[in-house]
Order: sequence, then structure tokens, then C-alpha cells
Amino acid sequence: MMQHSAPSNDMHRRHGPRGFTLTEIAIVLATIGLLVGGLWAVASDVWLSHRVRVTSQQLAATAQNIRSIYADLPGIKGTLLTATPALDQLKAFPPEMRQEAAGTYGNVFHIFSSTPVSGLGSVQVQADDCTGANPVTAASCFDLTYYNMPQKPCEQLLLLSQPQGTGLAGVAVNPAGGPPYALVSPPLSLNNADAACTSATANNMIWIYNLRDN
Repeated sequence: MMQHSAPSNDMHRRHGPRGFTLTEIAIVLATIGLLVGGLWAVASDVWLSHRVRVTSQQLAATAQNIRSIYADLPGIKGTLLTATPALDQLKAFPPEMRQEAAGTYGNVFHIFSSTPVSGLGSVQVQADDCTGANPVTAASCFDLTYYNMPQKPCEQLLLLSQPQGTGLAGVAVNPAGGPPYALVSPPLSLNNADAACTSATANNMIWIYNLRDN
């Protein structure tokens, strides 16, 4: 009778489990990197959209607060060096925007900036003649200027419809020269918003509001 020989060690090695090759490991790592990168991009977009919505809500709340403060007065007065601190002291701005320092007022910042402008923060308010000019005497409009707004938030804010009842007269973005400014009324198209917000990091947005409904 013929006897079968036992399988050689070579056979065991040939059919046993094998590890990943360097190429396969590289493919796995690349796939994981793409997935993580995609998740990070989605999370970044969601976080940006959230902060834009918060900014829009804070803007509308501030405008409504100022209109309420001056409801029984003939008009708003003051330049940004006087009106901003006075309105800050009257709590016209949402608490999360206000950063008082050593008992001073006027340090008001939007969510995308902590860079002071004229020593008063990145959000400032003053009397306005409804065209962008800033009279010191009683005025029928006021403007809220948001300095140093990054490009994407600037664009997204211009794409949003503004809440009714805030008295928005228009917005000037990075205006060239003096008033009267060419005002735009949100929501804008994507192309127009992109054309208005020309700076990557430091767009200036001037939101002009009527003190009262016409």
C-alpha cells in the first residue's frame, strides 16, 4: 500500500494567513484620511452656518433694542465714539457681544472678530442720515458697522433674508469713498454676495436701519 507523506512546511506557509502589504496599508490609511477629511469639512460648514445664524440674530436683536430705546425720542445722536458706549451702557447689545474692561463701555465684538477698531471693538453704532453719512445731530437712521468680517461669513450674511420689523434700509459692504453709499438689500444672489465681500479676512459691513417704520 502506498503511503502519503505529510504536507511540507512550505504548504503550511503557502496557505496560512498573511499580513497586509505596505501598499494595502497605504490604501487603508488614505481611505481613512479621506473619510476624516470629509467629516471635518462637513463639521466646519455646520459650525460656520451656526455662527452666521447667531450673528444674524444678534444683529436683528441689537437693531430692535436701539429702536426701542429711541422710540419716544426725536432721533438718535452721536458718532461711534459716543453712541456706541452709551448704547452699550443701556444694554442695547446682546450680553455675549459685550466685553467690558475696567468699568469702561463700548467694547462690543461680533462672533468672528476680536480686533478692536478705534478702541471700541469690532461692532460700532452711530447716527446716520440713512445714506451712510454720520451726523452728530438728531438723525432718523442709525448704522451698525461690523468690522473685520471674514469672506465666507460676509457672503452668507448677505444671502440671508433679514427679519421683518428691524427697519433695515440697506447694507454697504467695503464702501469706496464717502456717502451716500450704494446700499444693497439682502438677500443677494451668490454672485452679488461674492462680488461684495472682496477681502479674505477684513470686510466692513455697514448695516443702516430706520429708527422708525415709515
